[in-house]
Amino acid sequence: MNRARKELAVGYLAKPEYKIGEVAYLLHFSEPSAFQSAFKKWTGITPRQYRMDLLNQRIY
Repeated sequence: MNRARKELAVGYLAKPEYKIGEVAYLLHFSEPSAFQSAFKKWTGITPRQYRMDLLNQRIY
């Protein structure tokens, strides 16, 4: 289940129209902070940092 949540999170975070809190809600986390903690465990970075890294890659 965590692998599916991670894959969905990565997909949602690639779409800037979704706020991080909305992604947490869509993945059924009780709080955005719980999502942020889980995402950091999965990837080593926060959802915000992941999104910023994606945006920086698109620029270059």
